[in-house]
Amino acid sequence: MLSTTPVNDCSACTLGVASQGRCRLTPTTREAGATLCAQGERPRTVYFIKEGFVSLSAVSPRGSEMLLTLRGPTALLCTEALQGDPSPCEVRALSRVKMCGIAGDQMGAWVGPEKSPARAVLDLLLPE
Repeated sequence: MLSTTPVNDCSACTLGVASQGRCRLTPTTREAGATLCAQGERPRTVYFIKEGFVSLSAVSPRGSEMLLTLRGPTALLCTEALQGDPSPCEVRALSRVKMCGIAGDQMGAWVGPEKSPARAVLDLLLPE
């Protein structure tokens, strides 16, 4: 389901509430048209969308469109940064996007080791 409700501050943000004021994500803004991550690029930052919308699109090597989807508030993007994997899609801002970001290795350290409960939940939520 695509949420359209913006997250205006950390006290209303699910990550901020869950981390009890110890959230390590840094607020940032991107303007419409900005690319957050190119297809095939190894993203370094994981993003949590607070306000605005982005498109995720992928094309085949022959140029055929394989994927086009939208994400908005509460979406977690560029999770490939946790493993250092290339992005399977391009992530582009469709509107002015307010989000919070954290380096993939820092997020990995924040959620804990491979067998931690937080890592297990994150692994269940993220696509393979």
